[in-house]
Amino acid sequence: MVGIKRPKISICATVYNNVDRVSASLDSIIKQFPDFNKNFEFVIVDNYSTDGTYEILEKYMQKYKNIHVYRIKCKRGKGRDIALRKSKGGYVFNVDLDTIYYPTLSKIIYQSIRRFKQKTDHNVITGVVRRETLLKMGGYKDLNIFEDTELKARAIHNGITFLTVPVKIGENQLARDRFREERYANSYFKKIMRLILDIEDNIRGNGTSHLSEIKSKYFLANIAFKIIYLKVKLFREEIYRYSDKYENNRYIPINQKFISPRLFHIPKKYWIYSFFIRDDCMDYKKALIRNILQLQNIGFNKFTYINDFIILYTSATSKKILENEIKFYESLNII
Repeated sequence: MVGIKRPKISICATVYNNVDRVSASLDSIIKQFPDFNKNFEFVIVDNYSTDGTYEILEKYMQKYKNIHVYRIKCKRGKGRDIALRKSKGGYVFNVDLDTIYYPTLSKIIYQSIRRFKQKTDHNVITGVVRRETLLKMGGYKDLNIFEDTELKARAIHNGITFLTVPVKIGENQLARDRFREERYANSYFKKIMRLILDIEDNIRGNGTSHLSEIKSKYFLANIAFKIIYLKVKLFREEIYRYSDKYENNRYIPINQKFISPRLFHIPKKYWIYSFFIRDDCMDYKKALIRNILQLQNIGFNKFTYINDFIILYTSATSKKILENEIKFYESLNII
């Protein structure tokens, strides 16, 4: 509409039953941007939370006129797509409202648009992307998990480069149980049903199109994954794969590029990056070594190994941030 000033940047999020962290997460984001009321909008899709999360969001809507919340029953990928299409900013950035964000978030967003605008207009810098780029690609798929993996692989397939700033942008919520499903299901039966749905969307979003690619270090999990894979194939559910050789979670890091945090004026206390290293794909292993060497050249000189992940950091990385990263990966049970 003529005369209405559109926001420069849209921050998008989905949320469901996260009453313990949603306020702290929102505050950690909003306080970073002095021009939040002028140049930003915050678009949130709430999946009909039942624990008081939505009531908290209502209070934020009353306080900030540029926060918009929509209650829609949907998977997370669909929620992200709705938030994208409801947004109006020239650039978008997705956040998770169970994460407490560090000041690195604002540095990456501001610098991506101000200093690296030409790169951001054609590529993605740690999640900062032109809204029109995502819309032209078709937005997010209707997946409960791996919606980000699917989108990244599709973007790379379409010629978009992902430039990663290897820093920590926030403190993750620790997994509460093996499958991180406690707050999403209030009974054992519902938890199992949701787990099955997640495995289906894992297979579809990761582009797992061959039975031989179903592998787990646990015998029973391996059988369960293969049975669910056969169900996906039997019902002809679409599997989103963008490489003949690789699943999406291998295709992405093989094509990954890093950009030095120094160019974003990010202090070394936030320099930390993690890789999943349990893999038998030789090309992935070569890419992993190449990426580790890239980080060493940037200034990463220390590492630790936790639960199938290697964590790279520097002598100046915050001990608290490193401890939180270690606790997060210790809380996961990678099957």
